Amino acid sequence: MSLGVRAWYRIPENEEDDDNPHLYNYYGYGDLKSVWKWNQQEFALTLRNNLRSDNKGAIQIDWTLPFSKRFKGHIQYFKGYVSTMMK
Repeated sequence: MSLGVRAWYRIPENEEDDDNPHLYNYYGYGDLKSVWKWNQQEFALTLRNNLRSDNKGAIQIDWTLPFSKRFKGHIQYFKGYVSTMMK
């Protein structure tokens, strides 16, 4: 089992050029991720919260399983705000 904590800082932009000024309100300032390995399978849980009274955040559950020696399958559940392809 592994546990990871990430934090990020958004570089400020000019108010006129900022295309997403409220990102922290939805994406928050960091996340917490835990990964468990069992046999050839891997389970991951990621939690994120903006730590405000409106409580906008997200939960993501991932399951990776082997199909063969060369191929794996991946199933993902996401509920919350701001899903992104960046990792």
